[in-house]
Amino acid sequence: REVRVSRDNATANAPVPAGATLTFSLHPVSCPPVSGPLPGPAAVRTRLREGTVIDAAGGVPVADVAPAVLPSVSLSLPSPVAGAVGPLLLNLTAGNPLPVGAVITILLPGEYTALLPMHAAGLSGIDGAFAVGANATEGGTAIGGELANGT
Repeated sequence: REVRVSRDNATANAPVPAGATLTFSLHPVSCPPVSGPLPGPAAVRTRLREGTVIDAAGGVPVADVAPAVLPSVSLSLPSPVAGAVGPLLLNLTAGNPLPVGAVITILLPGEYTALLPMHAAGLSGIDGAFAVGANATEGGTAIGGELANGT
């Protein structure tokens, strides 16, 4: 996306001298819809009104969109009795949008075991089917759920 900022001929009285530092704000600018690295760096050019380039800089880094902290997360089991088997209820508030194909990973501590085959069902705030897998990891069991389709 190219953004052009022009000096106003009616209010600008003198050229900006070489070596001067310019700082200004452009707003509003919307971040990408999901977190992660941006597809590439930005470029900045100064040019004359007819298009002749005066100065140019390519490869200007732009901060990646950082993952948000999940504002609210809870896990609950229907029975706290040792050895009981039942569903694990995950309730979370997403800090960033979760696109189709996003993966939600839960790392269960210690002796909890994810029994296979496993399935998932969206209870509220989400639609579509889910693909679920689990594997043992050091320190617990990791469960990953891919949002196969839906929002």
